[in-house]
Amino acid sequence: SGAALFYDEAVVAALVKGGMELADARDYGVIGCVEPAGNGDSFPCTSGNDISLAAAVEMTLLNGRLRMMGKRIGPKTGNPERFKTFDEFFLAYKRQVSFMIDTVEKAVAIKDGIYREHYPCPLVSATLSGCLENARDATAGGAKYNFGSIGARGFATAVDCLAALRHFVFEQKALSIKELLEMLKNNFADSEIWRQRLVNKAPKYGCDDDEVDFLARDLAAFFCQDVSRRKTLRGGAFRPGFFSYGMHVLEGLYIGALPNGRKAGEPVSNSFSPSNGAERKGPTAALASIAKIDASLISNGCAINMKFLPQLLEGDERLAKFKGLVKGYFASGGMEIQPNVISNALLKDAQQNPDNYRDLVVRVSGYSALFHDLGKPLQDEIISRTEFERL
Repeated sequence: SGAALFYDEAVVAALVKGGMELADARDYGVIGCVEPAGNGDSFPCTSGNDISLAAAVEMTLLNGRLRMMGKRIGPKTGNPERFKTFDEFFLAYKRQVSFMIDTVEKAVAIKDGIYREHYPCPLVSATLSGCLENARDATAGGAKYNFGSIGARGFATAVDCLAALRHFVFEQKALSIKELLEMLKNNFADSEIWRQRLVNKAPKYGCDDDEVDFLARDLAAFFCQDVSRRKTLRGGAFRPGFFSYGMHVLEGLYIGALPNGRKAGEPVSNSFSPSNGAERKGPTAALASIAKIDASLISNGCAINMKFLPQLLEGDERLAKFKGLVKGYFASGGMEIQPNVISNALLKDAQQNPDNYRDLVVRVSGYSALFHDLGKPLQDEIISRTEFERL
């Protein structure tokens, strides 16, 4: 239903900053969903190792506990009711994120060690530059470039939660942490008015609002820099990325209610896109928000999903406007965008009458799939994404 579009200037700059030579970076290919990597010279291990930025919000509010676990699994970052400023809360949140990254780093080292000792790949290694010259298998670090990866899910959900806390709790002081914690504990039962305020009145990532977008920029930079400073067992750096494969729906089942008004069990935001329904000022504003983030730090790629009505691309004039939208986004610093060119009316009909739409393809996260093959929760999440009616 729509191609994934990549901006070479941004991708190559990120690969070079991540440790690749310029000539090799210019010859990149895309792995899996959206992950750029070297062509024939890399063992990049681009996915499968992720953290939840949304769950880190819950853990900060509960002093290291995750509600569904019933116990503390993260560091004690302090009773949030004692935080006097948003900066204190944000610092505690970053400590929870770093703890998650530490945990994944250690797990990846165990996995890499098992592959190195028990599952070498001589045939694949023979095709990669560096392995023959170094007389080492790819699993032992023989390739010219040896990377690991740590991805983050729920980016927009986390940003919106942080923005809502800053706005209502620390700036306006219209809501205390204690009151908020009680609402979240009860999944907003008897607090629907406040939930609507959090959903509709709090600042949101995706509206070209500098106050929120610079918070998003700060969080993305922190995550990327924390990941990039770490080394894999094979000697290469870990690379950061933002894509969710569709796991954002499953992830939401394990996270309680959050300060952005999201109820327990609901999906978190997909990939690097704004939260569903947050793009209130149209696609230009949404892309302007995303472009403010330093894409040169995102060496393992990101996925931006947007849904457009088919008539917006009909005719030369409308197609020219769409091309202008994409080029403007790339010129402002964007790295990737993938459009779903489809209507909600058609998706809902396909959900009710799947036999009539056996060949209907949709963008899920970084990948495309037959709509009828997707489970209903994932179908519902795609339908709930903002449907842009104008450019």
